[in-house]
Amino acid sequence: MDPRGDAESAYWLALARHHPLGILTDLDGTLLPFAPTPQEARPTDALVQLVRDLSALPETTLVIVSGRPRGTLDEYFPPPQKALFVAEHGAWRRGPAGWEPMVSLDERAVDSLEGELTSLAKKHPGAMLERKTWSVALHYRKVPSHDKTGLLVQAATIVDLWVSSHRDFEALGGAEVLEVRPRGARKA
Repeated sequence: MDPRGDAESAYWLALARHHPLGILTDLDGTLLPFAPTPQEARPTDALVQLVRDLSALPETTLVIVSGRPRGTLDEYFPPPQKALFVAEHGAWRRGPAGWEPMVSLDERAVDSLEGELTSLAKKHPGAMLERKTWSVALHYRKVPSHDKTGLLVQAATIVDLWVSSHRDFEALGGAEVLEVRPRGARKA
């Protein structure tokens, strides 16, 4: 038996028994495996039950942080829910009183960018645009590999120009996604 395994097990067991206990986790890539599209990465019934069970433990606070829209989190983990949720990279927070915004920007601020990226996505089969309250995400996981570079060069040109004249926003690269979001929105 590996003695490191015993030490590691003892460490995690002691941590899990600590009270109060806070558990902070991301959704995509952590609780949910990545999938070809955001719609295909959905929680199982077992995961939904695990979230309910963990958040019901005494002196335990469970927080699930996601870049997903708040409506998606409501669909996956409907209220009432003891767990706390952070949506759209920190732009929204859901607690016992419901959703509250963490940024104060005009929801129409990204409309022009959405239009440009929608036109671009239509030219590249497999590209998908996801609109959130104050952000736009261009997913390219399903774009054929021979077309990705061209798509990314064009998208970067559009996004860089737009962000340069909209200082309250920034571009964020992820797992085969390019997103423009408010600078003040942070998962942290």
